[in-house]
Amino acid sequence: MRKIFLPAVYFSLSMLLLSSCGGSSSSDSLQIGVLTTDTGDLASFGPAVRASLAIAESEIPQKLEAEGTSISLKFVFADTATDPATALLKIKELKEQGIRFFIGPMSSSEIEAVQEYATANDLVLISPSSTSETLSKSDDFILRTTAPDRGQAVAIAAALQFYGTRFYCPIWRADDFGDDLTLLVGREFQKRGGNFAPGSRYPSGTTDFTEALRQLEVQLDAYVDFFGQRSAAVYAIAFDEIFELITQASARPFFPPVRWYGSDGIALNTRVLENSVVGDFIRKTELLSPIFAGDRSAPDYERIRSEIQSVVGQTVRPYALMAYDAALLLATVGAEVPPLEEQSSASIVSALIEVSKKTVGATGNLSMDSNGDRMPGQYEYWKVITGEDGLNIWKLGGILNVPSSDYSGATFTPVE
Repeated sequence: MRKIFLPAVYFSLSMLLLSSCGGSSSSDSLQIGVLTTDTGDLASFGPAVRASLAIAESEIPQKLEAEGTSISLKFVFADTATDPATALLKIKELKEQGIRFFIGPMSSSEIEAVQEYATANDLVLISPSSTSETLSKSDDFILRTTAPDRGQAVAIAAALQFYGTRFYCPIWRADDFGDDLTLLVGREFQKRGGNFAPGSRYPSGTTDFTEALRQLEVQLDAYVDFFGQRSAAVYAIAFDEIFELITQASARPFFPPVRWYGSDGIALNTRVLENSVVGDFIRKTELLSPIFAGDRSAPDYERIRSEIQSVVGQTVRPYALMAYDAALLLATVGAEVPPLEEQSSASIVSALIEVSKKTVGATGNLSMDSNGDRMPGQYEYWKVITGEDGLNIWKLGGILNVPSSDYSGATFTPVE
């Protein structure tokens, strides 16, 4: 990664340029709050995010020192329990400790809950995994190292079309993420000539899916009779509750045997492999779930992913790497314009967006648009297969290549 100089259009020269020549070294320490999910509906995210940032804390300062700047990183973790109210409480607690820069929260509903407080208190947040389109705003201090859900909607619609699906029944969690993605996928699939049922919407925190699954069955029965089994599918938008949802679905003897698709909260979910009933259901229904990956060919992608996997013992979601990338952006700006704490959040956000266009992170070029959202990139599709030891494992099942910023020409390619 080459040395990055921040243009004067984003900063007052008198405040932000280094006191000596551009190639000189600066020394500072940057404290970053991490609003992660060790518990709750995204508990499976927590271990990989922690492992990723342990790597970041060690190697990012070394990278920047090699380029002529110096900064140390300290991460302060807080578990939000994947709960919007708890996320707001935790960001307030960390702010009282003097922390102004954050990685997270992880979910879109949590971002929505803290957005007003963060803006009012001049806090800068970079989320590695919140994807709701409604969060794409240019007037806040929240950025994302992952892409918004328009890309995920294209990914699902492309796979549905590729495998000959004519209609699907959605079942989804009732939050910002689930509601937004349900609408986006429906619109995208209709553009491609497909259709969908009204579906089944369940409150976040649901543990008994009897009614949600009953609604899904009724709709599937009607549509399968009309379109035929091979033309039908279920599309599930869920977090870790997918484990219980599928446990209960697999116990219903009259559930139509159609193909399933899933959201990014299901892709590479480690919990579903802990139970053979759940894993077998996912494998037998050929459930395919996309997740934003950035650029799999980036120089550090496989190395950092492998290092995280060696810690957590499972194939990890790309979002863990995007937590590393969030730390890289904050550290790069912090090293170039210390003390960062003295600058306005509007200036820092502008600088982060500018720096993103010149920075290659673990997941490739980190370029963001004017809303602070990651520009389009590849999507990975993941499926469950039986491994050599007879156990269920996640395996890469496809790639969505995105040749343009408006997703035109995006194509699904299966990986066997």
